[in-house]
Amino acid sequence: MGDPVTAEVIQDHFRSLPVAMFTLVQFATADSIASVYMPIVTKAWYMGVYFGFVWLIVTIKLMNLITAVIVDNAITQADEDREMDL
Repeated sequence: MGDPVTAEVIQDHFRSLPVAMFTLVQFATADSIASVYMPIVTKAWYMGVYFGFVWLIVTIKLMNLITAVIVDNAITQADEDREMDL
């Protein structure tokens, strides 16, 4: 990827592990992710498939975690209510 724009995007968003993790959070929240993947995808189309899978997997996992916390809290509250009724 000899394009200077693409190289700048890669350097800005993936230069170290902490920065890459912040980019992953940006993907999880869908916060301006086009500015990250568009310059890369225009130079290598197959990276679109990669970023698509990353976005799909991360957002679905995040939804599952939030749903699990809500369901766990509901079950805990129901058990506490049941104990109070006895």
